[in-house]
Amino acid sequence: TQAAGAFNTASDANPRDAEVAHLLAISLGYGNDHLSALRAFNRAIRLKPNQAQLFEGRGNIHQQLGNVRAAIADYEIALDNGAASGMLYANCGIAYRKLGDIDKALVYCRKATIAEPDDAFFYVNFSCALCEAGKLELSLKNAEKAIELVGINTHTAKMKARVLWKMSEFEECLKYWTETIRCDPEDPENYYCRAKCYKALWCGDHALT
Repeated sequence: TQAAGAFNTASDANPRDAEVAHLLAISLGYGNDHLSALRAFNRAIRLKPNQAQLFEGRGNIHQQLGNVRAAIADYEIALDNGAASGMLYANCGIAYRKLGDIDKALVYCRKATIAEPDDAFFYVNFSCALCEAGKLELSLKNAEKAIELVGINTHTAKMKARVLWKMSEFEECLKYWTETIRCDPEDPENYYCRAKCYKALWCGDHALT
């Protein structure tokens, strides 16, 4: 991108300026050039090894690249250096979910809702982790909190539908897949999931195996 080119030029002219390297890394990340962004974050961290924001940013890049353990290591360093935000906690929770450590995922996803209690995204994220852990009542409660905050949209409706499906509440589940389709009519998964609800209602649970 044009911004990345400008920051790259500035970085070449100021190779020991951590802030320029940081801005370059961010712009490269936005441009989906994750490997170059990672190199820029590495340079910035060498120059300022105690700046939490740099480790959080590099952790996000690692997560984009699928380096989940490296992402968690960077998030933990950021937390140890005083960073604390809903997004950092949420990203840490997402990484632990990908790693299969659902207990730690729940801890961080819950911290995100406490840090920023008015952001629906964090309740959807926590609901997803709770659903994966089989804590369905709590998962439903968090999905409903997200809806309370922002209303029905693709993410809130889909999350509630998924929890209701696991609870075998097929009539309500059908309603929320229909809402999801209304919000996002282009995603074929939504139609497939609604069709499964119709099948469950018409044929009974035994038809789902």
